Amino acid sequence: MDSRRLAEFPQTQGIYWLYRNPQAHFLQWKARAELLLAGESQRLSQIEAEIAQGEAAASKYTLERLELLRKGQVFNFQAYREILAPLLSPQGLDVSSQGLSQVDWASGLAETLPSHQTLSSYQDNLFRDWAWNNGENEAALELIKRLWPDSLRLKLNTSTGPTEGEQAFHLTVLGSGAGRLAVDLHRHFRPQLSLLVDINPFLHLVAQRLIQGESVELYEFPHPPLSHDQAAVLHRCENPYGPQRDIHLLFADVSNLPFQRKSLDLLITPWLIDIVPEDFRAFARRLNRYLKPGGAWLNFGPLGFDRRMLSQRLCFAEVQEALTEAGFVVEIEFQERQSYLQSPHSSHGRVETLSCFRAKKVKEAKEPKRFEYLPSWLTHLDQPIPASAALAELALINKVHFEVTAIIDGQKSFRQISNLMVQSYGMTQAQADETLFAILFKIHESSLRSPGRSS
Repeated sequence: MDSRRLAEFPQTQGIYWLYRNPQAHFLQWKARAELLLAGESQRLSQIEAEIAQGEAAASKYTLERLELLRKGQVFNFQAYREILAPLLSPQGLDVSSQGLSQVDWASGLAETLPSHQTLSSYQDNLFRDWAWNNGENEAALELIKRLWPDSLRLKLNTSTGPTEGEQAFHLTVLGSGAGRLAVDLHRHFRPQLSLLVDINPFLHLVAQRLIQGESVELYEFPHPPLSHDQAAVLHRCENPYGPQRDIHLLFADVSNLPFQRKSLDLLITPWLIDIVPEDFRAFARRLNRYLKPGGAWLNFGPLGFDRRMLSQRLCFAEVQEALTEAGFVVEIEFQERQSYLQSPHSSHGRVETLSCFRAKKVKEAKEPKRFEYLPSWLTHLDQPIPASAALAELALINKVHFEVTAIIDGQKSFRQISNLMVQSYGMTQAQADETLFAILFKIHESSLRSPGRSS
């Protein structure tokens, strides 16, 4: 991207927000930072309340575990507040650049983030990248080595930078997360410049510190832990290579990248393509737009496309077919099983089959229209909201759920409320019993489950 154009965008701690409406994204993440801290505070209160109740004292192991959880919770609350300070500060977004519009709620609707994207969504990736030392980072690097284009392969015994006859290039990693893979690639293949693109400010703010040679301490809360004394484990996340140069982090949406057409040499998408909301066929054409002729796209990760439309839940053969249709030739493809986020302190662990490919751009593809996560009737407030059978069903379910729970006063029995439902909704007794049981059963189960660590 042109450095003069880059200066038009606001930044936080030197990380540019490359969006149509940067302020809208900043304010959403600011709100999620506040929710994260509120959730951490609430969990601390729950732990302290359970300790105060005295029931934990019946077992010294339970008490030790809860005390450890309390210690870790207190520590992480302070660490989160310090790491996320740039998001929480009114001055956290440098909006001194010319041409930036004022924040407007309605105009920012199109920039709404998916609700499942939270600041702590991928915290385990941070530990995996910079603390666990469980072999996953080395395995990822080896996969990319197998996919790497020969034209960009530097001799490992050369000094920094390409030698005569070797090609200088820029590396772009989409969905870079906590940054370890990008740093490993930067050191091994020595591009002139590495661009790390992600939307998550927590991961980027931590990654920036580590890339600059600083360390970050945080507690991991393994679930379930291997033992009571591993319920909370303090990690010191450090970059083993020390400070790195020519690595730049950017906030941007991978489906609407701010790069110029035909400007990128090499794209890498680790563990990304199946979580992008856009249909992969359109996404492949979109990435074609940014690559130079002959540019390469390297990918590895599962194909867990979670789509409502079955036609968009692509298998590996369909992915390769989509790449061909998008102007690529698939030069290398294979599948391999590898462990994923296996904490040395947890009794849980995943093994995934990764779909890997190297695709070379051989022709231009038809550019898809701009991807919009929300439908137009949610971003243009004067448009009518379409009626649907699903909406009508949801309205009825919510109406019954609200009215039923509203009359629970601690005095009425199941049978009394069921009889009221028969009178109000024209249900049979059996229908009312089944509906009420389902509502109360769901509430009961929800009360038993952990709220999780995402906010």
